[in-house]
Amino acid sequence: MGVLQGQAPIVIASTTTNLTAQCLSSSLPAPDLFGAEILSVTSSLVPDYTASFLPPSFFNSDPPLYGKTTNLSCCNVSVAYTHPGQNDTINVSTWLPISASDSTTSTSTDPPTTSPSWNGLFLSFGGGGWRTCLPVEYISSPLTQGYAVSRTDGGHDPDSEVDSWALNSPGNVNLYLLQDFASVALHDMAVIGKSIVQSFYGRPPRHFYFQGCSTGGRQGLMHAQRYPNDYDGILAAAPAIYWPKLLVSHHWPHVVMAELKAYPHPCELDAITAAAIKECDHLDGVSDGVISTPSLCTFDPSSMIGRAVPCTETSTGTLTITHAAAQVASAIWRGPVDTHNNSLWHGFSQSTPLSALAQTKCHKNGTCTSASTSSTTLDWIRLFLYKDPTLTPDELVQRIDRSEFTRLFHQSDQLYRSIIATDDVDLSDFAAHGGKMITWHGMTDEAIMPGQTQTYYEKVLAHAATETHDNVSVADYYRLFLAPGVDHCGGGTGALPINVMAKLRAWVEDGMPPETLDAESFSRPGGDKIRRPLCMYPLVARYKGHGDARKAENYECADSF
Repeated sequence: MGVLQGQAPIVIASTTTNLTAQCLSSSLPAPDLFGAEILSVTSSLVPDYTASFLPPSFFNSDPPLYGKTTNLSCCNVSVAYTHPGQNDTINVSTWLPISASDSTTSTSTDPPTTSPSWNGLFLSFGGGGWRTCLPVEYISSPLTQGYAVSRTDGGHDPDSEVDSWALNSPGNVNLYLLQDFASVALHDMAVIGKSIVQSFYGRPPRHFYFQGCSTGGRQGLMHAQRYPNDYDGILAAAPAIYWPKLLVSHHWPHVVMAELKAYPHPCELDAITAAAIKECDHLDGVSDGVISTPSLCTFDPSSMIGRAVPCTETSTGTLTITHAAAQVASAIWRGPVDTHNNSLWHGFSQSTPLSALAQTKCHKNGTCTSASTSSTTLDWIRLFLYKDPTLTPDELVQRIDRSEFTRLFHQSDQLYRSIIATDDVDLSDFAAHGGKMITWHGMTDEAIMPGQTQTYYEKVLAHAATETHDNVSVADYYRLFLAPGVDHCGGGTGALPINVMAKLRAWVEDGMPPETLDAESFSRPGGDKIRRPLCMYPLVARYKGHGDARKAENYECADSF
């Protein structure tokens, strides 16, 4: 490990007193990061920290914790660095428990009432959207469990607008910062975080883990594909694998509505979603308000045309389902197509909230106009494709017809796939490292189509089948689980995967691969609770036909329902 001139690595005793003093002394050696210049290493004691837990979701599910925990203390070490010649400044922060323990396992699911000891493990935490890292409250759960946790800002303020860094000037993308966000800063974080942990505790972590959802899921796959030696275990949920295709495809509903010159009311779209769920719910053998078999659902939204549905947002309290609403629903479920009606990308499942995908602005009389596409998509199209920060949402709607949409879809992939997509199906180096990776994806995800994750996993399987890897199968290092009824990174009426990190650790540390994930619902109407096993793809959790359908023990993994 390289150090700043005049400093030497310090072997740290594991007592709270010594670690506190070390944190206050701000004398940790600088990490050795090839290709970078370390600008500063600072440490600060964070006393009496209050960890407030988010509602159960991906970010608070290992295990789900409630309320808040006070009187926690830790050391926050911040490293600022730059890649000379690239005009970037990146910040990595590592949160460290101020006592150490020889134990790496806690049997309690309750948050600690005192500051936890370091459990011997290093965990990097991913971001979301354009954020390379998430706010501190998102890492409250692993902090209270004794992990040393690292985050990186990827070279831009997580709270800043993308306009502040995307372009060097109109027409010119800041490729250095895009590469930092896409991949470079992720590997840097792994190197820096491990170095800081070893300097602080005087010994390296026993194991290295990464955890992220959405953008964070994409980051996890980037590590497995491009930096396969960074982590022993990766939890990459709802990953934005095909980023360039995904973001453009989000604009598809607005293309369809502009063609129709009609903008359905959310009440219409929500009624269509509810009708689809009602018709297809039972296909898995259990009526629980969840579609577990979207491929078997043949509900036709045109059957709703002319039907009056309640709508408290209108002056009359009702609305009639229009032809446009049915056409928009069909288009979203199929996915984007080109000018010759050839499919371009995946659609969403029939139980995914349509009103979250075809956003409109509506008046009390029931008439609606176009609303902005998601900000992430808007930023991608105007800054990275048109490279024009002055474009407005209304101008994009007017400019992007089906022909232009098709052009943008292909252009996006051509320009940026090699930079930010994580669709490399060769994971042999990660497997050779001994790495283990779990991906789960909610089947009602309204941000990232679960079909693209299924496609990627199937391509990994197909690639591995053509290679010789000493009889190593994909299931030996990578497993996928689908969660019916779960929205993007959590929410929905389905059962959320919980305690997944415990399953990942058992796989990495004890050689126990997960056959199923435990799952539990947290946001069903009336507080109704269901529990399910989630089976390794392509298996499904089939009801045995007897016993309480709300209990996990009454399901079995099977090839089909």
